[in-house]
Amino acid sequence: MMELRTLTSKDIFPICGILRKIGIKEFKEAFNNSVELADTCKDKKNLDALLGVNTVFEIASIIISNIPSCEREIYTFVASVIKDDDVGMKELMEMSMADFANIIADIISKQEFKDFFKVALKFFK
Repeated sequence: MMELRTLTSKDIFPICGILRKIGIKEFKEAFNNSVELADTCKDKKNLDALLGVNTVFEIASIIISNIPSCEREIYTFVASVIKDDDVGMKELMEMSMADFANIIADIISKQEFKDFFKVALKFFK
């Protein structure tokens, strides 16, 4: 496991750029579609499960469709978070998919990352 530095305010800008390219606006549409589905669904008993599955598939589709457009930004950001100066974009690109996915998961799991999104979500209420 690679050691990651603490996320700071300078990380907000690349994170927002990546989210914009991934399609944050489209996420909102996915949630709106779920609300519309909830309004029209006759089977209220299974509504939560249906909404959850529907939303997950819509968001996964958005991410899969848009993530190639921010490949460079993701590699640059991840390289900037790793403490090891010998790990740059080239090393990340040559890394196994599992190892790279684990680093992404580690970054997303950082408390600073979670705290930032808790604060950011307040702006959408």
